[in-house]
Amino acid sequence: MAPFDVARLRAQAEGSVSQLREKINTVKPAPGAPVPAQQPAYTFNRGRVPPAPDVTREQPRVGSSKLTRLSAQDKAAFFGLLDDFFGGQRAALPAKAALPNDPLPVSSFAPGTDLTSSSYPPPPSDGWCCHAAAYASFFRAKEAWSSAWYDHSPVEPPPLHGRTDVTHASTGSTQTFGFPGSMTERKTWTQTVLFLDLSVARATVQWDRGRPVNSEIARSCDWRPAPSPLDGGTLYAAHIQYGNAIACFAERHEGVQSVGNGECWTLAAEALKEASSLSQSQLGPPILDCIGKTHGHLLYTAKAGRLGQWRGGDNALRRGDVVQWLTAIITHSSSASMSTARLGDPDHTAILVADSPPREPVEHGSMMSTASLGSITVIEQSRGHLPSRATYDLANLSQGEIWLYRPIMVSYVGLPGVINPLDLVQGTLSAEQVY
Repeated sequence: MAPFDVARLRAQAEGSVSQLREKINTVKPAPGAPVPAQQPAYTFNRGRVPPAPDVTREQPRVGSSKLTRLSAQDKAAFFGLLDDFFGGQRAALPAKAALPNDPLPVSSFAPGTDLTSSSYPPPPSDGWCCHAAAYASFFRAKEAWSSAWYDHSPVEPPPLHGRTDVTHASTGSTQTFGFPGSMTERKTWTQTVLFLDLSVARATVQWDRGRPVNSEIARSCDWRPAPSPLDGGTLYAAHIQYGNAIACFAERHEGVQSVGNGECWTLAAEALKEASSLSQSQLGPPILDCIGKTHGHLLYTAKAGRLGQWRGGDNALRRGDVVQWLTAIITHSSSASMSTARLGDPDHTAILVADSPPREPVEHGSMMSTASLGSITVIEQSRGHLPSRATYDLANLSQGEIWLYRPIMVSYVGLPGVINPLDLVQGTLSAEQVY
């Protein structure tokens, strides 16, 4: 065979690229060669992992060509040239097609671990990724239950015993079957729980009355993790939908009358409820109610003296947003005096009544100090004090923690077509909605 000639091979490769493309596009499998089966689309379904691609099937064979007459050394050089030629011509990935049951609004950001050491919401037990997953583990465990807690009234699953930081709803049904004198009652209990980190779970237990504990019990639990941060357009739409109504509620009570029991949290909770009622009266979406110290979509959280993280695509705090404090101290000094505001014993809630753009540009994931947020103007109340207006320069936060929320549509928890996530006790979650 003639000596190995790189220049000759390079000329052959560059001269026949188009012909090679056509041949590859038109090649057919050899007779009898199995064709790889198309892999099914992956959907989240009850915690199962996606199917692995099938790499064991024999691939279609390319028919005989002049390439088969090259030596192994020449083949290596030839395909090395092709790799060099095509290496810089990577095709762009196609845009993700929207699933018919994708939750609305759809997040533009992938979920991730916050870089701040926020104390709220507290982490779930045993290292689970969210509170719903920890709750679901009780129902999915293989171990037998030690008591028939599900057959008592009221029904309280052990994972929720003593917890007041969740919203939940339950339903039960009884089916009777058998023959006269030998009838069996089959009971079904279902509970949907919305946790303070906005993860959601739905558990079901089915059993026959009179049977021993754990005998022929069917139990399951579907869950969804906390939703991802939203894009700027969706967050701004939420402000337009609810912000003014929330702020106006606070302003109507300013210096006039305390709301509910006079607690600071009650002012925010009742303002969100009124904004939701107003929205629904105009055929708009309902709001996600306050759950513990969670008042919607988290925009920013930080501890005094540390960098905090901006979440979501909006670039400003806006009228109707809600601020939550924990044992916070803000000082204000002037040439004449110095004052100190203590916000939280240990917690304090207030409503922003004016837009507040940060002092520097922000985007999702920005790490920034509270000083970069500037000042916020709020209306707040506390026991024994009527709702009043105050302005706080967050640059002067010397102690404590702060969370800033955007009240958001209930669909943010990722349950499309559901007016209230607790209505799921009567419905089902599609495969795309279940982890």
